[in-house]
Order: sequence, then C-alpha cells, then structure tokens
Amino acid sequence: MVRENAVSKTAGVVLVLALGVHAFFEGISFGMLPSADAAGQLAAGIFIHKGSSVISLGGALSRSGYSAKAVFGFLLIFAVCAPVGIIIGMHISEESPVIIAVFMGISAGTFLYVASSEIIVNEFERGKYQPLKFLFVILGATLITVIWLFEGEGENAAEVAAIVDSVMNDVPE
Repeated sequence: MVRENAVSKTAGVVLVLALGVHAFFEGISFGMLPSADAAGQLAAGIFIHKGSSVISLGGALSRSGYSAKAVFGFLLIFAVCAPVGIIIGMHISEESPVIIAVFMGISAGTFLYVASSEIIVNEFERGKYQPLKFLFVILGATLITVIWLFEGEGENAAEVAAIVDSVMNDVPE
C-alpha cells in the first residue's frame, strides 16, 4: 500500500543530514559570538526558525516509513549537531576575523540552501494552499528585511536611504 504524501527513506536521511549540517554551522556561529547581546539576537533567530525545521523534519520522517526508534535516532542526531557546533565555535572564536566571517557565511549559506532546496520546495510540491504559502514566504522575507533595516539604531536604513538618494540624483530628468 502506498501512502499519500509519502517521502522516500533516502529523502528523509538527506533532510536529516542537510538540517544537521546547518545546525552544526549555526552552532559554530553562535559559539563564536563575542557578547551576550549578539548571542541573544542569534538565539532569537535560531528559536524562530528551529521550530519550523523540526516540524518539517518530523513530518518528513513520519511519512518516510521509518520506525519510531529510527525516527528518534535521527532526531537525536539532529539535536546534537548544534551543541557540538557551539563547543567548536567557542574554541575557534579567538581566531582571525576571516575565519569567523567564513564560518558565519557558511552558516547563513546552509540555512538558505536547506530552506530553498529542501523545505520550501517540498512544501510547494504539495497541491494545497500554494498562494497562501507564497504569501507567507514573501511576508517572512519582508519581516527579515524590516528588522535588518531598523537594526543598529537605524544605521542600515540610513545607508539604504543614502544609496537610494544617490541613485535618484543620478537619474536624468
């Protein structure tokens, strides 16, 4: 018997590996942060998206046909990745700024890759509510952009305004 919305066992493992690698590098980035304020901001971001990651992972594993014991094992592996990354990040936090920037970039890149190639694609392949799903993707991107613009007491917004102003001044009338 074939279940509707079934996920292959291989796809379940790939999702565990993709989210695990992302959590690992996310943990490294978290462990390298120099202050409690910066850690608090990243922790808020992690908290916001970790729930959707776990729900997506749990849903995919439950549709894959793995036993409850195997699903628990995969979730345990996923749960351990971030703390291991945090420990490593704490040890390399004294390294050069280039190394820190590389690991921060890898963390952000794995998040974007996993979100766009594993989670969002899988959700849009299902037939229901696609316009609503698209709306929420756009709202999420807009919210992140607005938060970024107002972060740092408006410094980012001031930079964007200066760029827009210079572009508008260069437009011929």
